[in-house]
Amino acid sequence: MLNTKLTAFARFAMLGTLGLALGGAGMFYYQKQHGTRRSIASISPYKPHGLMIGKQAAAMTIEVVGPEAYPDNNTEVVELVGYITQHLGADSALGYEWSLPEGVELMRGPLSDNLFNLPMGRPQQVSILVRGFSREKQKMISLRTQVITGNVPLTASAVVVSRPEDTMEAKVMDLQAQAKAAAEEAKGKDSN
Repeated sequence: MLNTKLTAFARFAMLGTLGLALGGAGMFYYQKQHGTRRSIASISPYKPHGLMIGKQAAAMTIEVVGPEAYPDNNTEVVELVGYITQHLGADSALGYEWSLPEGVELMRGPLSDNLFNLPMGRPQQVSILVRGFSREKQKMISLRTQVITGNVPLTASAVVVSRPEDTMEAKVMDLQAQAKAAAEEAKGKDSN
């Protein structure tokens, strides 16, 4: 009985060894025929910069606030205030830049500047006065920031529009509200 078990084990071991030998010979033959190929990942080692990018760990956040209601015509002056909060140390000053569309005129304040030694986590206020940003026509003004950390430029931006009700977000929210109201109405009819 013991002899039978040893013979079965020996056969199993020989078949395994033969399979490994044939597999190795096949790989050797393939490499001789096709050459060794390297993946792109093996050409240069990956070096993480140590920063998680995304809303959960943003280097900075920006919010642009305008008046409660935008004027009806382009002759009135509007103040826009940007709140920039830096959440991560940087190797450079935080640079910011307002981008104005055609027909919007800067009345006061710098379109771009650098902010030095910002306290982490505390909003810094920057503002401009503009003319031509009204409800007459949909226009968009953006505020963009950039810092450099470990030779990596990190950016953030925020946008404000003169006719918020005409944005796709507002239209989607309106459609959702209409659908919810229609569902409530249908539910009320079904219960009667």
